[in-house]
Amino acid sequence: MSFADLLYPLVTTGDAIGARDLLAGLQGKELSEAKAWFAKATRWYGTIPEAAFRHGDDSNANMSCWSESHRIMALCAIELSGPATAAKRVPWDMYWEHHKCVGDAIFVDAVCAKDPSWVADFVEASSHRTGVPGVSRIGVLLVV
Repeated sequence: MSFADLLYPLVTTGDAIGARDLLAGLQGKELSEAKAWFAKATRWYGTIPEAAFRHGDDSNANMSCWSESHRIMALCAIELSGPATAAKRVPWDMYWEHHKCVGDAIFVDAVCAKDPSWVADFVEASSHRTGVPGVSRIGVLLVV
């Protein structure tokens, strides 16, 4: 299966832990292929039908799934891109939600696990994303 095939069910169910584990398990050729796919797949998330995020009538659960899916895409950006590209690919405008997402902690852990120079470049590139509400929220998460 391709990386996209493995990622799709994790995104549509909001399984941030599964996505973290998938990304952590990539090595060698699989990692190179995932990075190449992610670099080209700039519109992939937008092609997923909204109905794919609905798993029943519980609107809170559906919203949580949708919120987590954005954290998964942010995690992919961190793990599969360089710092400047990751800053551009993180869906900052989706970080306004007030849901507590498992993916927030996973995202922060992934950033903090990077080399300090990577983090500095990422923070610098992210700081230029003015007017995007999530940038300040994540900045707070990274400081804490």
